Order: sequence, then structure tokens, then C-alpha cells
Amino acid sequence: MMNGNEGILGMADKSQPGGLDDGRSQPGGLRDDGGQPGGLCDNHGGSKVVWNCFDPEADFAISARTRPHWDQSGAVTFVTIRLIDSMPKSIVESWIRAQQDWLAKHQLKDLDINAMLERTDLPRNLRRAFIKFRNRLWNENLDQCHGSCCLADHGNAEIVAKTLLHFNGQRYDMERFVIMPNHIHILVQMRHGWNLRMQCQSWMQYSATRINRRMKTSGHFWAEPFDHVVRNPFQFDYLRQYIVDNPRKANLQTSDALLWLCHIGPRTLDAD
Repeated sequence: MMNGNEGILGMADKSQPGGLDDGRSQPGGLRDDGGQPGGLCDNHGGSKVVWNCFDPEADFAISARTRPHWDQSGAVTFVTIRLIDSMPKSIVESWIRAQQDWLAKHQLKDLDINAMLERTDLPRNLRRAFIKFRNRLWNENLDQCHGSCCLADHGNAEIVAKTLLHFNGQRYDMERFVIMPNHIHILVQMRHGWNLRMQCQSWMQYSATRINRRMKTSGHFWAEPFDHVVRNPFQFDYLRQYIVDNPRKANLQTSDALLWLCHIGPRTLDAD
């Protein structure tokens, strides 16, 4: 079906933020009883998987295209892949202005955004607050469902879901994912010997080719993915809940998103 060495079908995008909150403040909403890092979870199909956080003592790889990608086999990673048209230029410009306003409000107007992200001599709490504001605003804009939102189409969402699950239990173990109208969030753990960056390229190329063929369209389909290796159990729990809650927080109808959980399989948004 897919080859992990296939090239990416998507256009470079320098606007997407990096970094995540540590997840110590839990969102409200639906809870579930999946696995914790270091514990066992029933993966779809009956196999047992141990979910692990990033291990600084183990081997890992850092690659870059327009942003750095950290890859560690055997560690759970949060991946976001969005459609190429999901963040129009006007929205990105507004997002940048909001960050500049934040810097001015905190007496940092002489710093540009990149300097704020890169400087390590600034107070840690200040940098964390800026990154949290930046990422929250980005995700809020993404959840407003700009662009074609072609993943709201059941047939297209099914193509993406089948693509993500094709090598589940072989190359990687899928903890959960949600397919939103214009983006997807994934929690996945690569098995040893397999590379997440190349697997993302494979997912993106295969699904883009199939959906473009189905819709009789052509051209760039996905933007460059954002990935974050889960650092601790608090963040793992936060991200698991974030994926479950994402459709509700975006005020989507039941039919507009597809949620899949490792210990359940496909799940409707109305499920308790």
C-alpha cells in the first residue's frame, strides 16, 4: 500500500508554531480509560502496548525542513497534520499581529517573535506564557475550520483513517487520532527500526493521492506536519484528552469528525 521512503506531497509552511504546554492543567469534558505511559493498553486488535515518554538517555534523531523534527522510536509522539489551505494568509497575519501585541503588552516590543522563541536568557515563565498564548491562538484559528475542509466528507475521512491504520501494529502503534474537517491530530508510537518523519510522508502522499483522485483535483494537499515527542505522563494524559475533546471544543456536529481510540476503535462524538 505505502512505502516509508515515498516523498512528501505538501508545500513548506513556516507559520506553524512549535512547543506544547506540559499538560498539567486538564481540560474538562469526556474522559476515557486508555493506557498511561509505562502501563498497558489494549490496542485495537487485542495486542498489548506499553506507551513510553521521551527518554533523554536513549538514541533520538533531529531532522529539519522548515522546523525541527524530533524522532525517537519507542516513544509516544503527538502529530498534527493540516490541509494546505487551512490557515489563509489573512489568518496567519492576524495571528502574527496578536503575538506582537502580546510582546508589546509585556514590555518586550523590541523583540521579534523568533527572538522570543530562541532566547534562553529570558525568564522561563515568560517564555512559557508566550508559547502557550501563541499555540492556543493557532489551534483556535485551526478549529475555526478555514479552507476547503474536505476531511468533513466521510469518504475522504475514511481514506485518511484507513491510511493511518494500515501499518498499525507493524511499523507503529496508534494510540488515538481525530480527523477534523481541515486537520488531524495523532498520538502514535513508532516501533524500533521505523522512522516517524518518513512514515508521515508516506501517510500524506498516499492519502493525498487517493483523495485528489476521488475529488478529481490536483496539487498540494497537506502542509508540513508538526510533531512533539511526549515528555511526561502529565502531557500524555493532556494530549489524549485534547484529541477526544477537540471536536466538541470546535463546536462540530457528530458527523463532521472521526475519532479513533486504541482500546475501542471508531467512536462517535455522542458516545459516553
